[in-house]
Amino acid sequence: MRATLELKIIVYVILFALFIIGFQRYYLSITMHDEFARAKQSKNALLIDTVTPIVTLNMALGLNAANKEYLDEIASKNSDIKHMEMLDTDDNVIYTFIRYPATLDPDKRTQLNFCSREITDPYSKNRIGSIAIDFFEHDLQKMQKGYRDMALFTLIISLIAMILFLLLLKQEFKRLKQLSEDVLSYNPAEREFPVKPSDMHDEVGIIQNAVIKMVDRINRYAHELDETNRLLEEKVRSRTRELEIVNQQLERLSTTDTLTGLPNRRHFEHRYAQIWEIAKRSKLSVSVILCDIDHFKKINDTYGHPVGDIVLKKVAEILRGALKRSTDFTARFGGEEFIIILPDADEAHAREFCEIIQRQMQKLSIAIDEQTALDAITFSFGITSVVPTEDLMPKHVIKQADDALYQAKENGRNTVFVYKGPICL
Repeated sequence: MRATLELKIIVYVILFALFIIGFQRYYLSITMHDEFARAKQSKNALLIDTVTPIVTLNMALGLNAANKEYLDEIASKNSDIKHMEMLDTDDNVIYTFIRYPATLDPDKRTQLNFCSREITDPYSKNRIGSIAIDFFEHDLQKMQKGYRDMALFTLIISLIAMILFLLLLKQEFKRLKQLSEDVLSYNPAEREFPVKPSDMHDEVGIIQNAVIKMVDRINRYAHELDETNRLLEEKVRSRTRELEIVNQQLERLSTTDTLTGLPNRRHFEHRYAQIWEIAKRSKLSVSVILCDIDHFKKINDTYGHPVGDIVLKKVAEILRGALKRSTDFTARFGGEEFIIILPDADEAHAREFCEIIQRQMQKLSIAIDEQTALDAITFSFGITSVVPTEDLMPKHVIKQADDALYQAKENGRNTVFVYKGPICL
């Protein structure tokens, strides 16, 4: 009789274990599938969010060749990219990448396998294009099939085991029935198993203690899964912080001249508009100075562009050092030409500022090698000083400063010329 009871107990333990393991595997399968899908979606979105700022900057600078090289590198390093396409403002294709015979099929696009972003100019905020990426779903489909088969198998086994367990359990003693009721009330989400360890050494006590150990193991696995999810979320947050840093760096690059370190023309136009509006409201004068390095083409032709770059950097340092007020502003206007804005400064103040720069330029010495040095480098200046009005446009003042600079060149260079005529509207 004892052998028969032991055999029954063994059968009960097997059925019960299958039920618990099957239920937990089914629950973990569904959870892991959802987490994998979210992780893949995040990874795809993270990739396109990483790519978009780079191609935006390249498009804004007209570096289409750099975009192609960059996107080809991205495609080669991400084997799950099926198709990548970039359009310009008029929705004309300016870049496309297709892996094997795969093509874009809009009917099969989902949030998991398709990402797209609008490309906007970082300064004007106007749309200048768009980029779209289709991803393969081989890994997700393979995982889905495996999880679906596993879930179905474990679900069937769990249901069968549960039915047999309940039918046989009715024939056994009260303790086993109580144990089954406690087990069936177990909620994996609470992680608290209501059954306490048994001090009995009979078959039911052995089963009870074995079940407790098994549930503890399942809880450890669930805890490990939670920890994996936490680490994944932390990694996503870390990548997000990295992307924010990259975006800040891109913002700085889009407003700074890379050679001289001065603000570029785009930054100048934004700052000039602000200074102009403040001066117009306050009825203060604004002085605009256009200055140009004399004979710069000769320097490039004689000594080469590397020396010309050194000259531009040295001149930029002098201009930056000449600014004494926080409101004064200088920028590289183009080539060897620079522009300076002096708010609340009249013609006399602007001329004095130019003379300070001329004295600094006289001290500038640039050695080509141990035996050769550049001749003295000089500047020509064109000045316009006005009090902004409603009828006067900022671009007209720059035009008059440019005319004054031309006159300074005509007067023999290394001179300061102040525009005296009316501002032409």
